[in-house]
Amino acid sequence: MFFNKTKKKKSSGFPEEIEFHGTANVVTSPATKEAEKEYLDRFLSRNRIESPRKGIFVNRDLVHRIAKYAGVMGQGEASIGAYVEEIILDHFERNAAVIKSLFHASPAHRL
Repeated sequence: MFFNKTKKKKSSGFPEEIEFHGTANVVTSPATKEAEKEYLDRFLSRNRIESPRKGIFVNRDLVHRIAKYAGVMGQGEASIGAYVEEIILDHFERNAAVIKSLFHASPAHRL
């Protein structure tokens, strides 16, 4: 499930080429200037991570895509790490109830 080894078509990483699954992520109209500002303020306003760091490994193409987005949208002022951290925090916020339910239902949680 998580380790699908099939080859994917190489993407240039531009947003219009992102494949979204489900209706929650479908963009139906262009973003407003206010939505763009909110996004930049939330995800690309910090240039560094103040807490201790730990490395993670992700697909190289994804790293290049994230670096491109952070560099262009953050106008060279946003770090990749800070951008990824904000994306993860947003994911945890949006999915808190499901994550909490799955976590507490897992036998590993009782260790």
